Amino acid sequence: MSRHTTETKAIDKNIGRMIKEERLAQGMSRQQLAGKIGVTHQQLHKYEDANNRVSASKLVLLAKELKRPVSFFISTHIDTSINQHNRLTIEVSRAFSKISNPNHQVAVSNLIKSLLNN
Repeated sequence: MSRHTTETKAIDKNIGRMIKEERLAQGMSRQQLAGKIGVTHQQLHKYEDANNRVSASKLVLLAKELKRPVSFFISTHIDTSINQHNRLTIEVSRAFSKISNPNHQVAVSNLIKSLLNN
């Protein structure tokens, strides 16, 4: 029997996706997280893309650094809307921080507040 069945590949992809999404949600670069768990950023990329499987010990280290229980990464139920919301929140925050004109920052802030009232 093959080690890499359709089911195990799906599990590996899910774990990799969860690692990447949580890393991005926390605003952490691949290099930063890789350094904290003792692997290269290339190796972390392979984990995230499910090209390489994450060992149990690395998963524990990843969970610790991302401040999540190990079960978070192996959950069978994933709410993709929450992950998409986290990604959009980070993108908006990063873009806002690059606005150098204070008047433009105020305008963007006012725009967001006005959208909340609709």
